[in-house]
Amino acid sequence: MNPRDTVAALLLSVVTALVAAPTVASQPDMPPWVDARALHEQFARDGKGIETAPAAPGRVTVYVVFDPQCPDCIKFWNEARPLADKVRFVWLPVAILNPKSEPQGAAILAAPDRAAAMEQHMTRFGSTPRAVNHSGLARDGHPPPSAESAAPPISAREDVWTNSRIFRRGGGRSVPFGVFRDANGAFKVIPDTRTTAELQKLLGVN
Repeated sequence: MNPRDTVAALLLSVVTALVAAPTVASQPDMPPWVDARALHEQFARDGKGIETAPAAPGRVTVYVVFDPQCPDCIKFWNEARPLADKVRFVWLPVAILNPKSEPQGAAILAAPDRAAAMEQHMTRFGSTPRAVNHSGLARDGHPPPSAESAAPPISAREDVWTNSRIFRRGGGRSVPFGVFRDANGAFKVIPDTRTTAELQKLLGVN
């Protein structure tokens, strides 16, 4: 066999080996700077959020980080709603977009019925998502509908900042953002808005 034939044979063997090699499964879109395990464990221990369904045996818990001023978070909320009876979503307000984020998140956490306050905020804010500018005021100069006239308690504001610190220290950069532990014990993230069907597949629910 001449040298040219030898090189060709080696190249063929390499290509054949690559094609035949098993594919290593990995979660798509996993940001390399995110510590999913740390985020999950810290949110479970110290995070303050809104639960739309109770914990139950075999039910996946997803910690969803959202900013009350985030239109894409409303999309995530709407896509996740059909799964509320199958998945335990815990919605964690953070303050990263504008000055209204913190008091609105705190107002939801301080409400007597957090789930109802969350529903009200998402419905009202979602009906005119582009009507609020970066100052947190509607274009007519008035506060957005879900903003409370009375300042929320300091403790609720601190809870929003606790969520924000956990998120930032764990590598979080944008919202919406979800983190969960799958049936095999692996910690995974949902780094952006997904459709209901995509969430079903990712979370392993029917």
